Amino acid sequence: MLSIKDILLKHKKPSTKILEINRLCAEILSKTLNTPIPSSYVSYHNKTLSLSLAPTLKTEILLQEEKIKEELKKQDVIVEKIQ
Repeated sequence: MLSIKDILLKHKKPSTKILEINRLCAEILSKTLNTPIPSSYVSYHNKTLSLSLAPTLKTEILLQEEKIKEELKKQDVIVEKIQ
């Protein structure tokens, strides 16, 4: 049986770098869509951007996917997939 200490070691807090990438992604998405998107709704991991948004916003983001990827690339954030 695992102790609480062992379980908590597996679930570390995100690093400052990841939090900054999430904030930057949310900022670019907000600018592109002209809609405020909190960084807590954006998660970046392994070149994949995951979004916890309404389906209508996700559809709009997917329609402008290439533009968003280019803006992120200018900021040195490589995104291969948006989901």
